[in-house]
Amino acid sequence: MRCMIEVKHTKEHTISWYVGMFFIKKGDLDKTIELVKTMIKKKIQFDLCTYTIVLDEMCKVERLKNVQEVFQNLLIKGYHPNVYTYTIMITL
Repeated sequence: MRCMIEVKHTKEHTISWYVGMFFIKKGDLDKTIELVKTMIKKKIQFDLCTYTIVLDEMCKVERLKNVQEVFQNLLIKGYHPNVYTYTIMITL
């Protein structure tokens, strides 16, 4: 998936994106979900692109409860979903 948004390049964003992508590409969504929860607990910030990638992978395997939790967290953190995020959500 290609993210067509501007990303702030901070240490936290880079870590969350690369680690998240490692687990997603390996096909272990359960580990990815645990990673997301751990990163949230440790207050490691995601950027919108990372949220969108995780949502996309969860939607592909129909983890709707997890999708709802991640989407709510995205909104609580003050991110505004873009066209890519909404496209993923409406194609469930």
